[in-house]
Formats: sequence, C-alpha cells, structure tokens
Amino acid sequence: MVTSEQARIAQSNNIIAVGVTVDEYMEHYAGDWCEYVDGQVIKLYPNGATWMDNNFIFCIHTFLSAYCGLRPVGQVFRAPFVIALPAFPQRRREPDLMVRLHTSAAILHPTYLEGAADICIEVVSPESVTRDYADKLVEYEQGGVGEYWVLDRQRR
Repeated sequence: MVTSEQARIAQSNNIIAVGVTVDEYMEHYAGDWCEYVDGQVIKLYPNGATWMDNNFIFCIHTFLSAYCGLRPVGQVFRAPFVIALPAFPQRRREPDLMVRLHTSAAILHPTYLEGAADICIEVVSPESVTRDYADKLVEYEQGGVGEYWVLDRQRR
C-alpha cells in the first residue's frame, strides 16, 4: 500500500508547469490528462493507468452510458473532460467519469462542465491516492457534487 507521503511525492513529480493561469490551462492543457491546482499543472497517469484500471473505467462508462441511453436522464463524460467548480476557481479537475443529469444546473461547454456534476467517479491508482481520497473529496463535497464514488481495486 502506498503511504500518503509517497503519494504526495509522486504527485509533486507530476507537476509539468507552474505560474499558469486558468485561461492558459484551459487553452493549452485541458483535455490532455492534466489537472490545474492553484497555478500548477499536474499531469495525470504519468506512469500510466494499468490496463485493468482502463478496462474498469471502460466497463463503468459503458454501463452508465447504456443506462442513460435507455432512460435519457443525463450524460456520461469520461476523462479527459474538465470540471470547473465555482467554489474552487483556481482548480480544474478531470474525473475519470462524471454524470450530469438533465435536471442539473451545471452548464455544459464543449470541453468542460461548469458547475457541479451529479456524480464524479475516480478509480484510484498508486499515484492518485491522496488526490482521490482527500483533495478531491473535499473539493467535490464543498463544490456541490451530488455523489462521489471512489473505486479502489487495491482495497477489498
């Protein structure tokens, strides 16, 4: 099991740019497996998500998309697709999956969702432990995300 300290060190090694504005992030990094945190651009999956993680995400995406196709209640988005939570104006995240119901007040743009998704889903990898269990939990909860699912194949 990866400790919080190891996860933080791994995350810090993924910083690919500093002193970046939100607009610069959205223009140059959004949709490219990068997240934006307080002026820093963090590259996601630097060690690559495992094929099992990718298959897991694909299966969940397929299931949720099929459900939304049969019962048109919303849309499913798969990373890299940015969420911009007004409660955190200096942060942009790319959840592995997110669901926006048609009743949602969140505004859908071509490359990002402005406002809270109804469901955000993260599949935990060794480099994302702290980010998924702590950082994003706080942001999604305070940002109004309806449900946050953390799927961790290592914890049973």
